[in-house]
Amino acid sequence: MVTIKKISINELNKLILLSYRGDFEGLAKYHIQPFCLEDAVECTMSLIRNEAKVLKLTYYQINYQQRPVGYFVIANKILYSFCINKTYRRPKIVLEWWGYVLKLLKTGFCTAVYENNTRALRFLKRRGMKVMNKDDDTGVVTLIKL
Repeated sequence: MVTIKKISINELNKLILLSYRGDFEGLAKYHIQPFCLEDAVECTMSLIRNEAKVLKLTYYQINYQQRPVGYFVIANKILYSFCINKTYRRPKIVLEWWGYVLKLLKTGFCTAVYENNTRALRFLKRRGMKVMNKDDDTGVVTLIKL
């Protein structure tokens, strides 16, 4: 059973580390550039901290069978950042987590991922999100759930 728990930004670093651990393909292909684990966590935290200066972000821990397996960050109508540890990326777990996202954000929300993150793009499109914009300079694809 998947549950979520609201957390503080101070608890987020360890969850990002847990979420990225073991995902060598993700670290090599799906960020701004290939990263080692520590650099990917540092980059993600830096982006979130910068965004927190202008948006009111809410941070969540994703649990499976009462064990932390990932995180996600939302703002008003924005799914800002998310990841579930590779070991737990099974349909049942991911779809239960997605159900929480839909309950929290309802419809009319957006998210953005790098165009090279084909895994996330495929997942989001399968969940009914539509590409709204692609920035050729940054490689960021913005998707919306209507």
